[in-house]
Amino acid sequence: MSVEQQVKSLEKKVEALTRELTEVHDELKIRKLQHAYGYYIDKCLYDEVIDLFSDDCEVRFMHGVYKGKAGARRLYVESFQKRFTGGKNGPIYGFLLDHPMYQDVVTITPDGQMAHARFRCNMQAGTHVNVTPNGQTPRQWWEGALYENVYKKVDGTWRIHVLNYNPVWHANFETGWAYTPPEYVRFADESQLYPKNPLGPDAIDRTQVLWPDHGVLTFHYPHPVTGKKFKPQKPSTAPRGIGVRPSAPSAPPPVTGPAPARQAAPKPVAAAPQSRPQRAPSPEAAKSGDKLVVERAPAKSGAKARA
Repeated sequence: MSVEQQVKSLEKKVEALTRELTEVHDELKIRKLQHAYGYYIDKCLYDEVIDLFSDDCEVRFMHGVYKGKAGARRLYVESFQKRFTGGKNGPIYGFLLDHPMYQDVVTITPDGQMAHARFRCNMQAGTHVNVTPNGQTPRQWWEGALYENVYKKVDGTWRIHVLNYNPVWHANFETGWAYTPPEYVRFADESQLYPKNPLGPDAIDRTQVLWPDHGVLTFHYPHPVTGKKFKPQKPSTAPRGIGVRPSAPSAPPPVTGPAPARQAAPKPVAAAPQSRPQRAPSPEAAKSGDKLVVERAPAKSGAKARA
């Protein structure tokens, strides 16, 4: 092999290695971007969330499709922020929302300008007894979901282009997913569209289903061995004529779902000085209607009840 041929061969290897290294770096940046989104959401930092999106973004949530940054702001700031934190950008006393993400599969397009990623998350959420009115059971629930997102490189920086959040199941903390009733959380529909509803989505996508209905969220990537693309499947829904069995002691529905169907978060009960909190009632006590009289200690470390 001549020197010229060796140089050309080395140039091709360097080009291939550069392309591969760039793809690896892009995958890491996509993961960091999505995980940053998760940390911001968990702490109700909705203003920071909006800055992660491209200008022509799209957010898909509970059958609602929110288009552009204006649509994203409608969902995160005008809806979530006002409902969950009373308009504050950041966490508030007594409200929990944690959803770690994992099992991620990231795929960069050949031109390196777009990417797709699938993530799984499990959410633990609820409100503390100190911000729950007397006689009511504190709200606490589980949630499982999948993301199938699209990302876009804008001026060399990756941004979320399509955030597609697909809730798979919800469950009361007290009773678990075995007793989740059908349509436990209401999806958005055409009656709630923007601008008729100032907080509503721009469009409706009915492809999502919720446990006990069960479906497969289409994979963005081909089969890693056969190379075949996944064919969309119809979800498995309740057989005709099936009835709803008696349920276990129920708890209040979770604080999630489209804005029009949401109930406002309960107002806090003022703290009584120099006293100690008692335990929350058991599910059995809540079912029997026993009221809980809560005594509260002064908030420490600067903690404050919600306004």
